[in-house]
Amino acid sequence: MSILSTVACKTIDELKETLDDLRSQPEGQTTITEISKTLCELAYAVHRSDPTEAEVYTSEALVFAEKVKYTKGIAECHTLQGTLAWLKSDYIRAVECYSRALKVCEETGNMKGCAGCYSNLANIRRNQGNYERALELHFKSLRIKEEINDRVGMAKSYNNIGIIYDEWKEHGSALEFYNKALQMFEELGDNQGIAISYNNIGIIFEAQGDYQRATEEYRKSLEIKEGIGDRKGTGNSYINIGTLCETQGDYDGALEYFVKALDIFEEIGDRSGIADSKNHIGRIYSRLEQFDEALVYLQEGLELSREIGSKDRETDSCRFLFEFYKAQDAFEDALYYHMKYTELREEIFNDSTAEKIVQMQVRYETDSIEKEAEIYRSVFENTMVGFYRITPEGRILMANTALAGILGFSSYDELLNSNLHDWRRDTTHPSLVFFHNTDEENQILRFESEWLRQDKAVIHIRENCRVVRDESGNILYYEGTVEDITNLKQADIDREKLLHDIEERVKKLDCLYSLSRLAEKQETELRTIFQGLVELIPPAWQNPGDTCARIIFEDLEYESARFRETRWKQEAPILIDGEKRGLIQVFYLKEFPISFEGPFQREERHLINELADRIGNIIHRKQAVELLAGERRRLSYILEGTNVGTWEWNVQTGVTSFNERWAEIIGYTLEELSPVSIETWMEYCHPDDLKISDRIMKRHFARELDYYECEVRMRHKIGAWVWILNRGKVISWADDKTPLLMAGTHEDITSRKLSESRVQHLATHDALTELPTMRLAMDRMSMTLEVARRNGTMVAVMFIDLDDFKLINDRYGHLAGDILLKVVAERFLSSVRKVDTVARIGGDEFLLILSGLRSQSDVAQIAENIVKTTAQPVPFDGEQLTTGASIGISIFPDNGENADILIKLADTAMYIVKDSGKNGYTFS
Repeated sequence: MSILSTVACKTIDELKETLDDLRSQPEGQTTITEISKTLCELAYAVHRSDPTEAEVYTSEALVFAEKVKYTKGIAECHTLQGTLAWLKSDYIRAVECYSRALKVCEETGNMKGCAGCYSNLANIRRNQGNYERALELHFKSLRIKEEINDRVGMAKSYNNIGIIYDEWKEHGSALEFYNKALQMFEELGDNQGIAISYNNIGIIFEAQGDYQRATEEYRKSLEIKEGIGDRKGTGNSYINIGTLCETQGDYDGALEYFVKALDIFEEIGDRSGIADSKNHIGRIYSRLEQFDEALVYLQEGLELSREIGSKDRETDSCRFLFEFYKAQDAFEDALYYHMKYTELREEIFNDSTAEKIVQMQVRYETDSIEKEAEIYRSVFENTMVGFYRITPEGRILMANTALAGILGFSSYDELLNSNLHDWRRDTTHPSLVFFHNTDEENQILRFESEWLRQDKAVIHIRENCRVVRDESGNILYYEGTVEDITNLKQADIDREKLLHDIEERVKKLDCLYSLSRLAEKQETELRTIFQGLVELIPPAWQNPGDTCARIIFEDLEYESARFRETRWKQEAPILIDGEKRGLIQVFYLKEFPISFEGPFQREERHLINELADRIGNIIHRKQAVELLAGERRRLSYILEGTNVGTWEWNVQTGVTSFNERWAEIIGYTLEELSPVSIETWMEYCHPDDLKISDRIMKRHFARELDYYECEVRMRHKIGAWVWILNRGKVISWADDKTPLLMAGTHEDITSRKLSESRVQHLATHDALTELPTMRLAMDRMSMTLEVARRNGTMVAVMFIDLDDFKLINDRYGHLAGDILLKVVAERFLSSVRKVDTVARIGGDEFLLILSGLRSQSDVAQIAENIVKTTAQPVPFDGEQLTTGASIGISIFPDNGENADILIKLADTAMYIVKDSGKNGYTFS
């Protein structure tokens, strides 16, 4: 019987009492073995409720087990350490521990232990998204269990295999294996296993939307768990049934089950279960709008999740709190918890989709792994993104059907017979020029260019490309991805046109609105309205400085400034109750060729007619006001559709008008910011950006720029900076050519700026180890050397190459190599200070820059430590990966004054170490 299988028979207090008794007895092999067993049982009993305490018990149990060479206990301890690492999402550590356990079981012939280790390793692979490897390991575990006739283990393997098919969304296959497990557990009379199987079957029906059947299966599981006294399992079933009630809108029923679950978890001291239950209860109270109770439970759930170190539960807590505060329009608190939720999700993201994609690409290039390569080929062929591999001359070595479709080919073969450079509209493609002229940068990301389809249609392309070289640095080929963004580009064009139209509409509306203001008072005389209107008309035209206006009404004439009659005239009659009483005339002062059809735009012709109609109906004030309001509403709809904020600014008085959207962008309501003026905007703008904005604004006022456009940071209510694209244009000028009225828009571009920042990070950091690349390392070295020159201090440059790394890749695969590189990178970082730089500059090559050193002996001590730690084995899938570090060292200022010389000397010294037997260091 396994040590861990006895835990359910004893309480934690009983185990502690047993441990105290054993410690009081004289030391002997039997006593030490029993102490190790009891510590291991205690660790397993508390490993979910208090992982930190479990780690202490496990470490102590391992010491005792190793002391008397109790191999079964050693394997159990390594297994528990792997499980604790798994709970923390530290998958590399988990794989190391499970691999150690597997090695012990294999050496001692413990077949059942081997099967368990394969199953644990499979579960890790499943969590990392490597379902193919997970399924392979589970079947390997199943075959061992079948060989030793471990029927309980076989049933558990059926459940594990069902879980993989479930996550693959192959519900039919998942249900088949769950039913196999159920049948075997029923034959064995294993009620615990039967309950687990019913629960898994319920999960399938829930995923398929059959909530009634899912509830039935969960209740079957619950009934068995209650019958056998499985308190923890009972609590989990209450959670499952409560979640189904919540999904179907039965919040009272859900609350009842979640409270029952909480009572059980508190009774048995399961802190993880308590945290889950409180999170669920808090969310239900929030849905029931009992916000005080909701906040108490949600905060307690978050606090407990942090105490037990469960990032998954802490992530759920932050998400629930975000939803809670969002429901109450408490934007500041909601934003805080959303940011925490996002940070936590990013921390645990490395075990999901991105890692799976990297693994699939590596497997595709490894011909020996045919099955996994076939899976990658399927993704390669069925994706909507084009893929290519070409020679430097453009000859296509490999491509997928998506690329053929993007270029308008009817078949894949037609594409292969062409040259990819023929489809680039610019034959001096910047990415190719870039690759041919640099030895440091080997990729270009999100490059946009124009290509020609087979039918000669121009399409817009977004491309990622990298160069692949041989060991001598010669270019073998380019490979990259191609995405058709023509529709996105057209959307940008449409958006620009829409904003231009909005600006023109604003000018028109300003003219109509000003006319309405002139006539809003009943006692205002017509002559005042007419004289005011002729001054309003020129600014509403496309070229205000070249325009003048005249109104003829009965026997009176009203003229704008600089009035002069020309041959370029547009006019509209003023009708009062159907009778022509006058004219509105607009003249262009600028001369045009006689053959020219006329300078008036369609909108301008429409405007003059509308002005004439408005004047004709000026005596019907209500009708005029309603028409103007309708125009402004339609403009508001257009602006709402673009999700931008709007503003109007009287440049002379400083009076400014903003809509509600601008206030929302920076976390306020417009009422909170009142009274609003141009000083309000300046107060929230970043001081550095305010200076840039002022320079651009002055150029626009000087008419050097057709419109004002500037990206600025605005201080959000919570204190953070958000990015805003601010655009505008002067819509009214004074006679002395100074601006009067300006209008424009605000657009939130924070997400785009964050994306650009992320791309910049990827350009300067290695994707696998997150270490700086050569480019960033060179920048840091330049600064480090400059400081050393001023302070008269020493700088050491270490060039490190891992020994026999290629043999590891060839024997164990690229996944093993990646794990080894990550572990070695962490060891390098732990061997130096935070002020020093560790960079990955090649496949298995690293560069270390150490500053502020006092003597060469300090450098030697660090190098010795790196050699020692690098040589420590790294467990992987039951194997021990070993490598060494060959280190060449150069010293500033003794060996050189600049970065290039120091790196070259360190590189040369490293090869001397290689030639002398590897795994050591030497100075230049």
